[in-house]
Amino acid sequence: MFDVPKNKSGMFSFDLEKELKDDHAKAKKLLKEIEEKEHKLKNAIRSGAPKVEFEKMGVFLKAYQALHKVVTRLAVAKGE
Repeated sequence: MFDVPKNKSGMFSFDLEKELKDDHAKAKKLLKEIEEKEHKLKNAIRSGAPKVEFEKMGVFLKAYQALHKVVTRLAVAKGE
């Protein structure tokens, strides 16, 4: 429909997905970085930030959590 390139199975693959499936060490490194940033954001939120910053930190935290979930699934799929 939109001329999106597909792989052999007919599914579209993102660049990050391709990279992480090929390089398991890179996936682990990325997971570690994501977990560190999540931890920093959680600590900043707990310490009591102003309302505007609190909302922005909350958005970033949700984004990192979603990225963590995706990268974890890719790492598990590669490990199988």
